[in-house]
This record gives sequence, structure tokens and C-alpha cells, in this order.
Amino acid sequence: MNTPPYKKALKYLIIIISVMVVCAAVVFWINSEFDTFVAVVCAVLCSVALSFLFLFYYSFYYHWARQWLLAGILVGLVLFLLLALQNELENVYSVMMTPKKYDNYLSLQTHTPYRKNGKILSLLSPNPDKNLEYNFLFLNEHAQLVLMQNVYYPHFYKFNRQGILIDSLQLTNQCDFEYAFLGSYYVNFNDNQSLSWAIDGDTQLKPITIVNHSPQWTDKQRRTFFNEVQNTADYYYIYEIRSQESDQSDELNTSKSKEKVFFYRNERWQYFYLSPNEYTYQKIPENERSKGENNPLIGDFSARFTKETTCKHHSIHPLYVTENNRGLYIDLVAKGVVFHLLISRNNPMFGSIDYQPLYCLKNGDEHLETYQDLMFYSNTQLLYQLFYNSREVYIIRELAN
Repeated sequence: MNTPPYKKALKYLIIIISVMVVCAAVVFWINSEFDTFVAVVCAVLCSVALSFLFLFYYSFYYHWARQWLLAGILVGLVLFLLLALQNELENVYSVMMTPKKYDNYLSLQTHTPYRKNGKILSLLSPNPDKNLEYNFLFLNEHAQLVLMQNVYYPHFYKFNRQGILIDSLQLTNQCDFEYAFLGSYYVNFNDNQSLSWAIDGDTQLKPITIVNHSPQWTDKQRRTFFNEVQNTADYYYIYEIRSQESDQSDELNTSKSKEKVFFYRNERWQYFYLSPNEYTYQKIPENERSKGENNPLIGDFSARFTKETTCKHHSIHPLYVTENNRGLYIDLVAKGVVFHLLISRNNPMFGSIDYQPLYCLKNGDEHLETYQDLMFYSNTQLLYQLFYNSREVYIIRELAN
């Protein structure tokens, strides 16, 4: 078998690789954009591919080519394994470096319910495996906690002042995702329906009717009636119609208005359309777009909490951040009971404790502490507390006898 010469081919290979890498690097140095970075990566990958093909071809003829090819494959395999196992290696190292005093701390994600000294910390939802998305949470007029899960097939739960589940309701018909709670009424804007279950236990969705003769009103009549509603209605909400097809009363919307007003007056829900000629949602001042809208219990600080101060650690005590920044050890104090918890994240989320302030917000009987995406809510009228771990909500209450 004739052995092909390799020196000339090697020379051309080195020249081609050098030109590709140098040109890509110069372009990236001149214009450091994502596209030029991709060009550098492509140049490196092409260089690796060409080198592999060169060594693969000459490995049939030269012993040194086989050695270099094997070495390259081994190095590539090691690098691949390091990248693939990077998170696992970081986790192992992080566990090794965590002080032993935190060995008795329990993971919030895997060790709840957590019972201690007559109290229990558990997920608020009675069906946490079904849906962990907390779409809405608020206190009704009786200081009962109302939870709604799943926008399209709403599931409602009601808890008393002790944090005990006392009622629930599952709607079997699909609902539109555009809704609001006005007072304790669930109002669906495109389906034109209301539900009073949160306040009186009525399980039936009630139709919201259009104001008689309002489709034939002039612009002046619509404006006059809107001013009247603002002054006399218990609740109202201006809904911006985003799609005529989604509006269930489209056949009545002869003027193709872009807004309709839902209002509650004289124990009755009704709606009417605003004029497309004079009113637009953007032109109406934000504080005049609704009356009595129920904000989520947590989430709209400006609406519910009036005072914000940096405070000493009262309930959330951050203690230690793991080496991979994916774990945070805290002591959570609720009515004198200390829960030792490990909060975990899939990505590096936690920064240095020294540079992450804890804030206290207060409004009357309500008190809120926030630390990064952790929140602790308490209310002197309630015998339980709520702990928010990002999007998960936990309740801390007395153990039932």
C-alpha cells in the first residue's frame, strides 16, 4: 500500500484553520455582536471538524495520526462529560462545603407538610399536584381567604380565619381568561357572567345583561350614563375589548366599540358599551377605569401597603447561601415557632446575604416581609400566616385537634 504524504496537506490545513479563526476573531473584536460571536464559534467548530477528518484519513497510514485521533476523541469526551455533569459536580461540591449545622434543615419543596410544636407548614392549595399556579388570592368581606386556581376551568377554595378549608367550587364549563374580582364577585368580561360564591356561597354563574336600549344610544347619552355609573355604582370596570370575536355580545355591539363598562348597582350586574368616537381606554385616567376592584392579596404593594422600610429580621432569617447559589437556608419564625428550611432553585438565583435587604411593609392589621422572591404575610385578624416561595404559596396554621 502506497503511503500518501501528509506534510503538504498539514500545511494547507494549518493555513485554512488560521485564516478562519483569525478572521472571525478580528471581526468579533471590531464588532462584538451576537452574530460575530456565532461566527467565531462556527470557525472553531469547523477547525475541529477539519482536524478530525485529517487525522481520521491519515490514521489508516500513520501510527502518530491514530494516536492524535484517539487523544482528540478522549479529550472531546472528557470535555463533553464535564459540561454535561457540570450542574451535578457543582451540587456535589456545594453539599460538601455546606456547614454541618444545616444538616437538619428540611427542603421546602420535598418535606412539606412540615409539623413542629403544634403548627403545620403546608402548601395552601388542597390539590397541589393538580395545579401549582395561584391565579388569584384575596380576603373577602368576612376575612375569609379565597383562592382561585386555573383560569379556564376555575377552581375556588375558601378558608376561615383559622386557615381551615371550609368550602370549594369547581366550574365545569370553560371560561374566558379575561376576568376580575370586583369586591368579592368574580366577573368574566367576554362571557358576560358573574359569580358571587366568594361572598355568599352561590355556585351558579349568573348572566350579566346589557342595559336596555343602550346599543341605540348616542355618544352624549353614553357619556352621561357613564358619569352616572361612576357616581352611583358599588363597583364598575371598564374593559378594553381586544377582539370582537371574543366578545360574546358582538351581535349587540353594532358600533364596534372598543370598551364596555360592567357595573353593579341595586344588587344587579349590567354592562353597556362606550362610544368609539369619544372614549378610548388609554385616554381614561387609570384611577377612573374601575371602582372596587379587588387586588391580589400579595402583588400590588402600591395599592395595599402604605409604608416600606428596611427592617430587622422578624420572620424571615436568611442564614446561608450554598456555593452554587441555588440554595438558601433560612429560619422562618411564625408565632414563636422556628421552621428550619432549605429553599432551592434550578438556576443560580441567590446572591450574597449581606447585599440582599429584607423589607417590611405595613398597612393597618397587615404586615409583609420580603426577601428576594420570598414573602411572609401576617394579619392580626387571622390565626395563620402565608409564606410565598416565588409562585408557590404556603400556609402556616395551628394543627387541628
